Amino acid sequence: RTKRLFSVFADKTFYEYNTSGTRTTVALDGTATAWPSTPTNISFEVMNNLLIIAANGATQIPKKWAGVGNNVFDLGGTPPYFSICRQHLGRLWANDTTNLDRLHYTTTGNPEEWLGIGDSGALDIGIGDGDPSGITAIFPTFKGDLFVAKKTKLYRVTGNTPESFEVRLVSSGIGCASHNSITPVDQDDLVFCSERGFHSLIATANFGDFEGAF
Repeated sequence: RTKRLFSVFADKTFYEYNTSGTRTTVALDGTATAWPSTPTNISFEVMNNLLIIAANGATQIPKKWAGVGNNVFDLGGTPPYFSICRQHLGRLWANDTTNLDRLHYTTTGNPEEWLGIGDSGALDIGIGDGDPSGITAIFPTFKGDLFVAKKTKLYRVTGNTPESFEVRLVSSGIGCASHNSITPVDQDDLVFCSERGFHSLIATANFGDFEGAF
């Protein structure tokens, strides 16, 4: 395997770094759409040997990079505008910057099939729950489920297929301040930051089936 570090600068320039730390500019392909605004937060996820690149901002088209020597392209399949993403159950899951309560998921095994193509779809997370910001973070898979946070709320998505997906409220007072604040601890825990401090997901196991843990 060839591994590279990848970065996005404030001027929207893309760079890759080899194992010696040498930096090389990665061009935005001529067919790709430039981001209309300067991002201040970037979310990365790797799926099917593609680096998926999402940027905050209302209408930033997600990008993809296939590796050394390739340009950065728009993510295919007419994805929604999203600023954060995470892989779960072989699908790419993402927020929606134009519908703040909506969580999208792709077809299994294809990060470029969205919006009802194949068995892709979307879930609405806590509509009318009073949260001021909408979805702010998507956690790595934990105990087989997907945890999704808003600024002041935490939800759990259970099930393995679109027919069985179910959204459950875990906390009505604790959310996650930033997608990039979530940190895995070994194989058994996820630590994240809310407006009230730092929290551990493993601690919720002491409360049974997670609900009401915070």
